[in-house]
Amino acid sequence: GADWITTIEAFDGEYVLQNGHWVESVSRNGDMANIFTGIAGLGLDVGYMLQKIPRSKRGQAIDGYPKDVFDTLMYNSWFIDNEELYVMGENQVLGDMVYRLDSAQLLATPRKRDRILECSTLFFPQLRIGRIIELETTVKQYNGQYQVAEFTHDVMISGAESGTAMTKMSLFIGKYAWEPVLVGGSV
Repeated sequence: GADWITTIEAFDGEYVLQNGHWVESVSRNGDMANIFTGIAGLGLDVGYMLQKIPRSKRGQAIDGYPKDVFDTLMYNSWFIDNEELYVMGENQVLGDMVYRLDSAQLLATPRKRDRILECSTLFFPQLRIGRIIELETTVKQYNGQYQVAEFTHDVMISGAESGTAMTKMSLFIGKYAWEPVLVGGSV
């Protein structure tokens, strides 16, 4: 009809993840951290490697796409944000910034799903993965600090009607901010 809808789906580091390929032989007790920095060299910067990457227990051949290699070596402990590769454990957060959310910013009551708390807020463009969210809601059991696991922005701009802008985020449930790792600034 008369409406034009443009949908943009973008992923951090997608070019490297889809088009990169890594082949390397690692000896027994070999340094696996070199694999992460080597793959990052295909088109990513290295952010922070807060989690110790274990040494190879046996000789092995590494062959595959970067995502598969990362998942094999450090499942659920890595992510890409702003074209930078990060390796962190579940109990670690980047403590350079604490985001605060209160019930006035939330569009709905947070929803718990397994180890994740899902929140919808007004557009929150400054949000970053691996940081701390301090949440204060009317549901007291959800108040506390969480690690930002993932988020999406949904923005609609229309000349015919009022547009919308919201952010949906998934937060790891647990005591992830006990010992934040400071990488600059202060908490």
